[in-house]
Amino acid sequence: MKYSRLPCLLALPTLLVACANQETKPPVEPLTQACWLEHPISKNRVGNESRVGQFGLARDIYIGGEKPKAKSRKRAVASLADYLAPDLNINDILEEVSEETTTFQLAGKTVQFIDDIRSNGYVYSFASLKNPNNLQQCEPLKCDISSCSPKWLCTPSTEDEVAMLGVSYRATTPTEQHAKSIENALLQAEYMYGVDIVAHKDLQQKNSDYFRYNVLKQNGSVDTGEQESLSYAVTDRCLSRGTLYSRVALYGDLNQASTKPILDKQWLTNPKYLGYDGAIGVVQRPVASGLISDQIKLAIKRAAIQLAFEKESAVSEELVVIQYDTGNSMLVSHINEDTNVRLKAKVMSIHFQKGKGDRLEIFAWLARID
Repeated sequence: MKYSRLPCLLALPTLLVACANQETKPPVEPLTQACWLEHPISKNRVGNESRVGQFGLARDIYIGGEKPKAKSRKRAVASLADYLAPDLNINDILEEVSEETTTFQLAGKTVQFIDDIRSNGYVYSFASLKNPNNLQQCEPLKCDISSCSPKWLCTPSTEDEVAMLGVSYRATTPTEQHAKSIENALLQAEYMYGVDIVAHKDLQQKNSDYFRYNVLKQNGSVDTGEQESLSYAVTDRCLSRGTLYSRVALYGDLNQASTKPILDKQWLTNPKYLGYDGAIGVVQRPVASGLISDQIKLAIKRAAIQLAFEKESAVSEELVVIQYDTGNSMLVSHINEDTNVRLKAKVMSIHFQKGKGDRLEIFAWLARID
């Protein structure tokens, strides 16, 4: 137990000094919590789904208008609709959802609300397709992305399910942070439906009898176009040091033949591992924003640009030899390479490892699927 000593109180110089020890208690973390807070969709030991639903949250402050629990329930319904029928217009359904609603129909399925929970100033509501034990409790997950614990942090996909990792640092509200983590995951999924890549490389080389240097400049843009209407759901989530990690699974018409996860790390040294036409993007330093999510995006973008250059590029070269009166010479080479292609690719795997100090290095493996 830790103690902190308070300053001594001096009443008068000739009187006794009165001091007190006051116990400082560490913040209390919940030993258990509702399982659906971190596992909205789960499977039992034989692989069958034992819990299927999505949750919503809202600030637990009522200043008139719609009450917090009604807001959180409507957000849970909207998230569940993204899983069941992303093209469904749910405005009429949301208007009927209130604090008193117990069950309702959504895309031909019966949905019910399970325990509304109040925690840290927010209301959490769970819209469920099945009726798990309302009292089912789980220990909060302990996330460590540098050691891939839990495993879905580094390998979110499984043999029969395509999934992406969404990451979001602290946002203005937990509601926005949750939405941002999903948005970052779906951004990765857009590569599967085709992206337009325009990139340029400029390499300058100078060699002389006294020095040699190379300068490589590269820039590029990756356009995902209009966002696809995807069927998706958050299956797992965990919070670590203010960063939220969400496993977002994709459903619907996907090419399952190209979605099997790669569990070993041989791709780190061989992007064509197992016959995949892949490329690796690496980010070994923090990005300007300092966000892991932006670091992941940059690593994926670099891999995509490398794939584009491998698919098609136009190269031009200028070579100049400078001869000095002293008899010395300097060779100047200027190479330009450009690419402008459209390709479909899948984020096969992302690897995290600790670099120097507290730096987190990110390796993204992208493979063409067209």
